[in-house]
Amino acid sequence: MESAGAVDPVPFIVLQYDRDREMIDLGTKIALRDRSEPYTVVRYIAGGGEGDVFELQGGGERKALKWYHERVSSPERRANLAALVERGAPSPSFLWPIGLIEDDESGRFGYIMDFRPEGYVDIGALLRNEVPRRELSVIRFCFELAQSYLALHTAGLCYRDINFGNAFFNPETGRAMICDNDNVGIEGVDQSLVLGQQRFMAPEILGHSKQPSKYTDRFSLAVLLFYLLVGRHPLDGAK
Repeated sequence: MESAGAVDPVPFIVLQYDRDREMIDLGTKIALRDRSEPYTVVRYIAGGGEGDVFELQGGGERKALKWYHERVSSPERRANLAALVERGAPSPSFLWPIGLIEDDESGRFGYIMDFRPEGYVDIGALLRNEVPRRELSVIRFCFELAQSYLALHTAGLCYRDINFGNAFFNPETGRAMICDNDNVGIEGVDQSLVLGQQRFMAPEILGHSKQPSKYTDRFSLAVLLFYLLVGRHPLDGAK
């Protein structure tokens, strides 16, 4: 495998693996072009419709790798990721793509990001009462989500897929971490590859009259904040 050409402005990564297998083997070495010590794939974390996520370790650091399935490894997605890496995160709350990996022979690729810190749980755990609910932490979490998405929108970007699965919080401090940032795009320019989850979609997206934007992000965020503060969907009534 060859890494991308020198003209690329983002830090590409060289990945070597058995192309006859869908999965990356544990122990695989991943060498960043401007890094002397490679990362090692040490753990399979989870899989989904788009790809698989692995834990990497190297030089005392932990990173996460999302490796896309071949069927979703489109040139449009790759170009979008490269633009996100070059742009950088709009705030520290985003677990942002920091480098691309690429296999020229198969056309598959992925990206590397910081590993989510210990102590963070998903929103579902809070709503299912699996962690103690501290109102001050929940309110801080809501505030940080709003602040983070404002920073994203101020940078001319939109998230497109705000839902339960894309944000984590620390129950003690209320600090937010936002993941799955590979769907972020430039407002009004990039073609969206996702429309969001149905219960969080704005009416104009459900009606196929608009593409995701910062305005539809705000609708989805309002639904999410209502869930966090009240515990149910704002449009669910007695009937």
